[in-house]
Amino acid sequence: MKAKYALMLSLFLGIVSQSTSFAQSDSLGMLGDQLDLYGVLDLFKNSDNLEEFEKKLNSEDNEVNNLDLNNDDKIDYIRVIDYKEGNGHAIVLQVPINETEAQDVAVIELDHTADGEAHVQIVGDEDLYGKNYIVEPLEEKQSATVNNNTTVVVNVWAWRPVRYFYGPSYNVWVSPWRWSYYPVGWRPWRPVGWHVYHPRVVRYRPYGRVVVVRRNPRIYKTVYAPRRVTSKVVYTNRARPNYYRAADRQDNRQDNRQGRQGERQNNRQDAKPNKQQVNPTRQQRAAETKPSRGSEGKRQRVREGGGTRQHSGGGGGRGKRGK
Repeated sequence: MKAKYALMLSLFLGIVSQSTSFAQSDSLGMLGDQLDLYGVLDLFKNSDNLEEFEKKLNSEDNEVNNLDLNNDDKIDYIRVIDYKEGNGHAIVLQVPINETEAQDVAVIELDHTADGEAHVQIVGDEDLYGKNYIVEPLEEKQSATVNNNTTVVVNVWAWRPVRYFYGPSYNVWVSPWRWSYYPVGWRPWRPVGWHVYHPRVVRYRPYGRVVVVRRNPRIYKTVYAPRRVTSKVVYTNRARPNYYRAADRQDNRQDNRQGRQGERQNNRQDAKPNKQQVNPTRQQRAAETKPSRGSEGKRQRVREGGGTRQHSGGGGGRGKRGK
């Protein structure tokens, strides 16, 4: 019986260790950890158009958006902008950082390559994901057999939004929203730490893979690259990705509170001697006002002097004064 329990415990610890190792290896250690591109691609696949896609991106219920690029402890709104040239679409995900700056987060590159055939990839911006972080879709039946080195490319022509893009009634979508001007009813929520966010989005991993080859380099070079938008705020903060983890911010706030409490306690201790000096005791006041022997003798001699009184004003006085 003990051997059975020991075997079960070892299997459990092995599973926990494996999942922990996977979570650590899955982290980029950059700001892009807070927006899972596998999840973004899945939301895109299941949207009728870009307006619906933008709503899904900014829905707390979908648990995909966890970005806080401007450090205000609130989730950033992601707007969607489509740049079209010929059969190529560069669908940009962009975050307004403040009134004057914005930051591109990722770009979905969609290309109609042949009759009834289209290919798609999503590329993370290098300020958030590093260079050449590219995710492309996998069919569910392929997820167990296809690795990152194979050349199998999924035809996405059957995806809900794709035929809409290449239909006669499509108008290029540009999000109307900007900094501090968001859809009615949208309210930002607080970001969560990586240890909370990652388990929520790991369910999207079987439907995509990371690759190193761009299927449609023309779209990036001619359609997107001339229009790329970056922010100085994000560029400065990208070296501090841990700041965007709520657990770390909570630890920092706790340390700051403890530091302030210790400082107040030290100030109170330092103030005690000063309080004694400002408010002396009765004995201290009596000792300070008690006349010395020399001054008492002088006053006695003045009283006994009779008709003539010596002024004790020192040099510069009026000398003698008659009675």
